[in-house]
Amino acid sequence: MITCLNPGTIGGGVSYEEFVELARRTNFQAVEFGIEPLATMAQQKGLDETRSWLAEKGVAHAAFWLPVPWTGDEAAFQDGLKRLPSLAFIAKEVHCHSCITYIPPAVNEDPEGFLERAAKRFQAVCDVLADFGIRFGIEWVAPAHHREKGQPTLWRMDQALQLCERISRKNVGLLVDSYHWFCAEHTVEDLLRLTKDQVVHCHINDAPDRPVEQQRDNDRLLPGDGIIDLKAFLKALKQIGYDGAVSVEVLSERLPKEKSKEELARLSSVALKRLLEEVAS
Repeated sequence: MITCLNPGTIGGGVSYEEFVELARRTNFQAVEFGIEPLATMAQQKGLDETRSWLAEKGVAHAAFWLPVPWTGDEAAFQDGLKRLPSLAFIAKEVHCHSCITYIPPAVNEDPEGFLERAAKRFQAVCDVLADFGIRFGIEWVAPAHHREKGQPTLWRMDQALQLCERISRKNVGLLVDSYHWFCAEHTVEDLLRLTKDQVVHCHINDAPDRPVEQQRDNDRLLPGDGIIDLKAFLKALKQIGYDGAVSVEVLSERLPKEKSKEELARLSSVALKRLLEEVAS
């Protein structure tokens, strides 16, 4: 598995170049970020120099966020879809083969209509990404407080898999996040029922010691500081053959106020490497 850093862990607020350099200094092998900064760099400096810059840093771009506004109106979606091929081309050229997004767990409209529209739009997204050898990962969002904001859509892994079935494309699968796995009260057995092809990307983080129904999405902990059995989580993914990026995504209002970006990245790197060593032993 590949160690990866998500900018949410450090509280954001840095440029792509700064973020890659931070990941390099703290011994991460990869980053998760939008693809647009690389496209801008390629336009300004050329594709060869862009690839060389990443190679010199020794940091891969493991996954990029879907750059298409798929929850909005049809015109905005179609406009974004037209731009997707050029961005997917850049991703392919820097050897980034994963594109990811999440499903809002509640909406202010008919949830079935929302999911049907999402499935159709994701079919179009997958068709574009497939031309560039890129897989599309969908994340479910489980904390209960999100479902109070509207009509629930999906918030469990089995529901996300059902959406994947509706999309019916070979390059669609899941973004598996340890926090949402925990908050949905899934089990190791649930993970073991997945196939390698169904897992596109992985987020890792931890949860404070409180009941599941009281967990808050912006109060996560660094891996190993909470109550999630992360070793079992990663062992299950390893057992099904997942060998891709494990991206530390610790969304927290508190931690970025208490620690510097450098310290959060360093602590995350140490914690993830320790976990992966335990899983490998």
